[in-house]
Amino acid sequence: MKTKEPVIHQDYFGHELRDGDFVVFYGLKTFQVGQVQKCTPKMVSVKGFDRALTNYQTDEKVPFRKHGHQCLKVDEQEVTMYLLRKTHK
Repeated sequence: MKTKEPVIHQDYFGHELRDGDFVVFYGLKTFQVGQVQKCTPKMVSVKGFDRALTNYQTDEKVPFRKHGHQCLKVDEQEVTMYLLRKTHK
């Protein structure tokens, strides 16, 4: 029985992307901040904090699917500060 090796994607600068990492990516005509939900063999599923894609048939929110090089990994502290500044405008 073969064990699956973890899928490791690299961001724009070559940093490793793993489940739970915070990233900045371009989606829905603007830059967005999100969190990596799952790494598939070809792409990364990212849940955006600002906006989300909606399945037109079921109206449920679906994650963005991006290639690793289309994302930029950011520090958790930067994401926290971004979210705090966004809520206090």
